[in-house]
Amino acid sequence: MRVRKKLFKILKIAAIVFGVIYVLFIITRLSGGFLTYVPFSGRIFHLSQEDVDKISIQSGTSGNVIEFTEPEERAEIIEKLKDLRYYVWLPDPSVLIPRGGWEYRFRFHREGETTSYFFGDNFIIANGFVYLVDQAQLESFAQEIQ
Repeated sequence: MRVRKKLFKILKIAAIVFGVIYVLFIITRLSGGFLTYVPFSGRIFHLSQEDVDKISIQSGTSGNVIEFTEPEERAEIIEKLKDLRYYVWLPDPSVLIPRGGWEYRFRFHREGETTSYFFGDNFIIANGFVYLVDQAQLESFAQEIQ
């Protein structure tokens, strides 16, 4: 009987710890700029053309910056961003950054504020989280934008 009580106590503590971690994850996602948490969708970006006045993309290797200010260009990029899906997220961006940095930095400009997101060969860093994305999906996305 004592073993059952100990096991139940351990499971109860584990459930509470998991619940606290999950609630912290939800809170950080709800206040995430252009990111909105939609459970089990795998979707990273939830934005519309009205949310962004200008999009700039900077190459991590050359430093060159391309700016998109035309509504049609922004709409096309936003739709492609909305199609990206992650398969796992990690709460600490320093896990991947030392392994080679980032390929592109996307900056969304709106009413004097700028929000940056970093894209690598198989990840996106956004608001303190690393989202792992299929490498083929990101390569396809990069080719479509160019």
